[in-house]
Amino acid sequence: MQNLLIPGLVAFRVVRLYKMYKFHAEIAWQMLSSVETGGCRLFALRAPMQIWEMAMTADVAEITIGHETDGDLIVVRPVGKLDTLSAKTFETYLKNLISEKPATLLIDMEQVDYVTSFGLRSLLIVAKLLAPSGDKLVLFQVNQSVVDVLKISGFLKIMQVAESREDAKALAG
Repeated sequence: MQNLLIPGLVAFRVVRLYKMYKFHAEIAWQMLSSVETGGCRLFALRAPMQIWEMAMTADVAEITIGHETDGDLIVVRPVGKLDTLSAKTFETYLKNLISEKPATLLIDMEQVDYVTSFGLRSLLIVAKLLAPSGDKLVLFQVNQSVVDVLKISGFLKIMQVAESREDAKALAG
């Protein structure tokens, strides 16, 4: 059976998505839908929404997260990028932490070098979940590229940001 790629730009788009999101080869391959006809298999790029759903459920998040308790505070240490693919992992991790024991979260952002709107959304969702109980979300040791994103997006007006862990503890009250 022959494999034909229709249209010609589909392969380019899949490779581009593969590079952008660092999908595994099998995930990039799944972005193509195929139809068998007349002894040939025709490939076409799946609909954008299908690709989006695959991206959001792909297990390729480039973030590792750890935490420790410091009295009544929980200090969270994400390492990596807080982007489209990792934001849901990060958000779920924080939600699980506060569902076990609601507490003020101090997030050490020193090892986070990149944040997208999805990462900002996750931070905002968790901050809103903490608000009714009087707990807070405080970011500290935020690197300059992330501070720039927070500033441009207006998040510096709604998020508490501190220079050091001690300053974050003081803001947490």
